Amino acid sequence: MKTNSITRRSLSGALSLGLLLTQNMIGQSSLPPIPGGTNTSYTTNNYYYPYVPPPSFSYPTSATLLWQLPLNYVCIASPVVGPDGTIYVLSDKSFGWEPNHNLWAVNPDGTIKWQTTIMTTSSGHPYTMSLDVSGTLYVPGSDGQYAINSVDGTTNWMVNIGGQGAAIATNGTIYICPNKVYAISNGVIVWDSGTNAPGGNSVLPVVAADGTIYIGPAYGGTQLSAFNPDGSLKWQAPTPTQSSYYACWPAIGSDGTVYSGGYHFFCAINPTDGAFKWIYTGTSDQVWEQTSEIGSDGTIYVEAWGDTNKLYAFNPDGSVKWTFRMGAYIGGRNVLFKVSSCALATDGEIYVSDIDGMVYSLAPNGTTNWSYQTAGTGLLPPVIGPDGTVYVNSYDQAYLYAFYGPAPVACSPWPEFRKNSRNTASVATASLSLPAMQTNGFQFTISGVSNMPVCPCASSDLANWTNIGQVVLTNGNANFVDTGASNYQYRFYRAWPQ
Repeated sequence: MKTNSITRRSLSGALSLGLLLTQNMIGQSSLPPIPGGTNTSYTTNNYYYPYVPPPSFSYPTSATLLWQLPLNYVCIASPVVGPDGTIYVLSDKSFGWEPNHNLWAVNPDGTIKWQTTIMTTSSGHPYTMSLDVSGTLYVPGSDGQYAINSVDGTTNWMVNIGGQGAAIATNGTIYICPNKVYAISNGVIVWDSGTNAPGGNSVLPVVAADGTIYIGPAYGGTQLSAFNPDGSLKWQAPTPTQSSYYACWPAIGSDGTVYSGGYHFFCAINPTDGAFKWIYTGTSDQVWEQTSEIGSDGTIYVEAWGDTNKLYAFNPDGSVKWTFRMGAYIGGRNVLFKVSSCALATDGEIYVSDIDGMVYSLAPNGTTNWSYQTAGTGLLPPVIGPDGTVYVNSYDQAYLYAFYGPAPVACSPWPEFRKNSRNTASVATASLSLPAMQTNGFQFTISGVSNMPVCPCASSDLANWTNIGQVVLTNGNANFVDTGASNYQYRFYRAWPQ
């Protein structure tokens, strides 16, 4: 039996798009064309692609705490979750100022897999860890960057450069920025940015699909910098006014747009030249939250506190979609660990952690599904595991919490803190082969970087996307079968590397 299939262009944002005819469409003599361009939002009056309402989900109305694990002293980095579900957390005695950091590997059931100590020699506080496709865990210490074997916790190498976290490019190069940008491969410094440096120890890089490295400046900085893969300066974007400064680490949209913000503003920046696409200044809140997240429909989520403590949902044009008021700012140093607004699930749930110890599940319209008061304060960014479990840890009381989540991570360009559960802060690419009909559904091959986890996503209208699984690209390829394809008249696919 023959089925028609067609694969279209590669879209910016590291995805591939395909149109497949399901079994009830076989026998049609021709396939209606896909409109050109990169706009894939189709409306009710589109003849070829009739409107399909967004799926309706039944969200939990109460939190289910699966387990909580006490850790020593305080947690000083958000969780990292590997493709196998292992959770990695970092704790310390006092705000990262002690000479020894405790690194934990935790099984998905909350039991300890292994624990080790990262030795450091001077004061400082690590902020984010990252996990690459080879299983190497990058842990920032005050005396340098550690490359840790995630299987047993042994140290592969250490380079004597500080900084609070790394971005991992698809070629394995890591970028850190303690006072200037460094590119490191296998423990060797490939280049540094020299005098073209944003400066400051609180800087975390992000990497775009074309290899551009974006650096948000340190506290009080006035420019967002873009560097080419060879370390040369590409451009610098100024702040909107002289009284403004950047405080957000960048996030990257599906078309390459860079989202960042700071003192009383949030903005979208053209990746080509650093020009502003739009700037939002309609609030007295300080955008202290250090990154934004981006939904599958283009909604941008960012948290601001100051006069209030709100989660903002922006439309792609910069207008405010809605806001959600959270607990009042309580002061104290635990606010320094409030660095991410939310994590986005494929069913539309928005998980938010707050500085007062509250965890929220919100519906796509900003209403509350459930909330849970933890024992600690200063909750770090939530992370969604491969099976949908939501992990969050607390600066105070040092607990790792695991909550039931009914759906995996969203099919979106930047659904979590530092891009994904591995905190790579890097946009990767994956491609899809022409599909083949099997007795149990459509089968296609996903290709990309070896050992990279990828979420295949499906849609019936090119507007609402659902994560239909996760595969690891062993040797750069993996076959996937969509067993639900026959339930739809049209079926589109894209693949989001994680």
